Amino acid sequence: MNLNNKQLSLIITFCVMGIFVLTAFNLKLRDKQEEEYLYELTFDEELLEEEIPEEMPPKMTELETHMAFNEANESRYAQELEEFKTLEELQAEIEEMEAQQEEGEEINELSENLNLAKEFAERLKKQKEAMQKLKEKQNPDKEPANIKRRTTITYSLKDRYKLEIPNPIYTCESFGKVVINIEVNANGQVTDASFNSKSSTTTNKCLVENAIYYAQQARFNADAAKSSQPGSITYLFQGD
Repeated sequence: MNLNNKQLSLIITFCVMGIFVLTAFNLKLRDKQEEEYLYELTFDEELLEEEIPEEMPPKMTELETHMAFNEANESRYAQELEEFKTLEELQAEIEEMEAQQEEGEEINELSENLNLAKEFAERLKKQKEAMQKLKEKQNPDKEPANIKRRTTITYSLKDRYKLEIPNPIYTCESFGKVVINIEVNANGQVTDASFNSKSSTTTNKCLVENAIYYAQQARFNADAAKSSQPGSITYLFQGD
């Protein structure tokens, strides 16, 4: 098909008009698009400048004598042993009980507690006297001194738990770890105590004798199936 110049001009004109119409239509569609919303965020300067209070570090408590726990029975090691009270504290309690007893308040109960306190005070007094004599033998030319010491106690006795393991009261001028091998009978009493030099870090005679002395006073729960059970008590003498 042969087109003359007039026909070609019409076709080109229609094409240009079509492009123009499509362009105008697209521009109109863009105008209908949703408007964008811009939000300005502001910050409260007072809140930003507010200082966050610093947390106070936990106070470190002085390392004192620790309670003994069973290394061979971890489920029971948390059971704590009450520490020995000083003779002055016990005497003060006795005087208070006696004063209350004179007033007639709970006489029966106070009488029982009074007897127990007196017995405990007498026992502690004997222990202090024994330690004093031991100190005098070691240092005959020096005056006796009552020095505050710190000790950590652990023990190992499979399937048994402690009833009483006294905290040592000693005046030794040394420190270190002392391990005492023990034999416990069916009643829970220590029948034998000996020094374990291989597991210990010191052989100081004063520390060893004190450790053996207090290990012999330890008491554990009764077990009829164990007439003689080996174990150990470890004393970590920390010094001043």
